[in-house]
Amino acid sequence: MVPGWVKGPRKDLQAWLAEDNSTESGSLSSGNSSGLHVSPECPFITHELVDPQHDMVMNQIRHLGFCNAEKERVKIIFVPSYLNGDDGIFNLPYYDLLIGFDLSVFPSYYEPWGYTPHESVAFSVPTITTTLAGFGVWAKKEGDRKEGISDGIEVIYRNDKNYTEVAEEIATLIHELSLRSKEQIKLLKQSASALADWADWAHFIRYYQEAYSKALHNSFVRLSLPYKLKAE
Repeated sequence: MVPGWVKGPRKDLQAWLAEDNSTESGSLSSGNSSGLHVSPECPFITHELVDPQHDMVMNQIRHLGFCNAEKERVKIIFVPSYLNGDDGIFNLPYYDLLIGFDLSVFPSYYEPWGYTPHESVAFSVPTITTTLAGFGVWAKKEGDRKEGISDGIEVIYRNDKNYTEVAEEIATLIHELSLRSKEQIKLLKQSASALADWADWAHFIRYYQEAYSKALHNSFVRLSLPYKLKAE
């Protein structure tokens, strides 16, 4: 799910889903048994884009040759729309979809904090993030103490030059997760939720209280020394 310049929901997919709800058949691919036409150009996208030829995600999917063919073991569902409950395809809020995931991946290049991986573990969804996200830095220090994603989170080291290495590490982690049993996945989800508890507001609020206390103290100091400040 990567928000893009969305024109609207795919009409053919809407019609297909409407029929699927009544017949309980169909799949997100370039062909189906119902006779409804699904765009062969973008069988993996859920919403139409204003400028699909210049969308970086679309271009990368095409470059790698993915087309959701029946023989392909990896299937892609590209959701370029914000999910607020009325997107026209899912019609569910983001969080209602998130809880159905086995894993989330947010390979941030820069995030002051990074609420998306934080939200994932809060919903018991194991997540992958990086050292360039504030949450990733915190998790690396406080919670990510096991090799791989066994503790519900993996924080990957990222810099300006290791894009390929990061991508390969993410692919390896996803593959390893796919080999785990249902019971192992259940334990991962429990570990993710436990980590989220440590990032609860009840634990973090004291840092805000300390910051406000220091700010108020410094403001009182400045107000008590107006002439000195003018001289400076």
